[in-house]
Amino acid sequence: MPHVTISLHGAAGEVTGSCSLVETPTARVVIDFGLYQGTPENEARNHVMPAIEFARVDAVVVTHAHVDHCGRLGLLPSLGYDGAIFASEPTVELLPFVLRGSASLQKLRVEEWHAKSAPKCEVLEPASLRWSSWQRHDEPRILYGHQAAGKVVRELVALPWSQWQEIAPGVRARLHHASHMLGAASVELECAIPGGTPVRVLFSGDIGAQGSPVLAPHRFPDGAIDAVVMESTNGARPENSRKARGDAGTLIDAGLSELRAFVEAAQANRGKILLPSFAVGRSQLLVHAFAQLSKDGSLGEMPVFLDSGMASRACGLMGRWPNLLAAPLQRARLAGADPMDFEQLRSLRSREESAVIDGMRSACAVIAGSGFCDAGPMLRHLARALPRESTTLLFAGHVLHDTLAWGLRQGATKVAINGAEVDVRATVGRVPGFSGHASLEGLTEWLSHVPGSPRVILNHGTDAARDGAAAAIVRKGSPAVTRPAIAEPVGV
Repeated sequence: MPHVTISLHGAAGEVTGSCSLVETPTARVVIDFGLYQGTPENEARNHVMPAIEFARVDAVVVTHAHVDHCGRLGLLPSLGYDGAIFASEPTVELLPFVLRGSASLQKLRVEEWHAKSAPKCEVLEPASLRWSSWQRHDEPRILYGHQAAGKVVRELVALPWSQWQEIAPGVRARLHHASHMLGAASVELECAIPGGTPVRVLFSGDIGAQGSPVLAPHRFPDGAIDAVVMESTNGARPENSRKARGDAGTLIDAGLSELRAFVEAAQANRGKILLPSFAVGRSQLLVHAFAQLSKDGSLGEMPVFLDSGMASRACGLMGRWPNLLAAPLQRARLAGADPMDFEQLRSLRSREESAVIDGMRSACAVIAGSGFCDAGPMLRHLARALPRESTTLLFAGHVLHDTLAWGLRQGATKVAINGAEVDVRATVGRVPGFSGHASLEGLTEWLSHVPGSPRVILNHGTDAARDGAAAAIVRKGSPAVTRPAIAEPVGV
């Protein structure tokens, strides 16, 4: 009989809704409790609770502050859990903004439904790409409000990096830097076995790309691991993996070079560059890239607008933990400089400030949410700028299928945004090197640094991604690889 059982209650064959349960002889621990995102069917699943008795859970640990890993934490009080929620110190700083922002967004969706003003996106042409965003026929259901979010915030407990701390009876935890976003951690659990040897399980969380220009390298356990629950987001994308290691000629350098070329083109034709992005993680990578272009003189006087209060807040937090930053940024911070600031950067704090840039006819760049172009200020920017040939729409990472971003990436020539038809005359492109996730080779390289010969349990990837990652792991000589279904127990 296994001493420890692990089951996935989200992100099993998909890339959102992360939630795992660890059951030991003495405790039950949940790792992450994230939102399902994407299709209407996925969003509806947020109201279907996982097969976990939260009243019997002893501890909850959060790997990082992206909503697909933390967005359902606000439900914990109503599910009977009133214990501590552990995370790294930066994640504890970020989670209040994320959870309260989520509560506000849920309330806004109800108001929009009553006012019939909810964002609506459609791909109209070509016919092969026709798609329409979900329009709710029933009043949206609120998962949790500000009161529940506030209760969760009060239960947050910061764990130190690389130091053991008991979080549940017979269970110790420690965090290792995952280089994915500020505060992102891989979570190592040591589970006591009465009369036996402790079992160690490592949850990778989201594994950042190798050689991040913003974040310090990954950190790893110093003792043998029995099982790894490992993300596989890019498991089906072997292309470019050779370049993602952080050596000369990396994707990061290539992405910076391509971004420089787009900036030069925008300056020449007085164009606007739109970069849909997520507030925490990718926005900071893009801000850093523009800071580099400012430093080498490529940006000139061209302004860069950061149209997200959350992204601005996250940028401001970067300097609080210089030990988590890449070496050049760490040196700059220790010398008293803000590594995420430059002369041309303009942080927008209100809708009124954001609206001003819609009418600009001079060269500029706009980083705004959301990354999938399904809501937020980016929708308004797209409606006004897509018909202009001088506009360049750049994607800097993965987009979900059946979103406006996906349709634009695939070559949509006409879309509708909030009922208004928009001809797409803008150039639509992609810049490499800004993914927050390791490539396929990066995943196997990360695994090669994990001590011991652990059993590998793959999560947070589509079935194709998990299949690709599993094949690559086996080729590298690792032992058994498991791709469990939702709630399927895996013994260690």
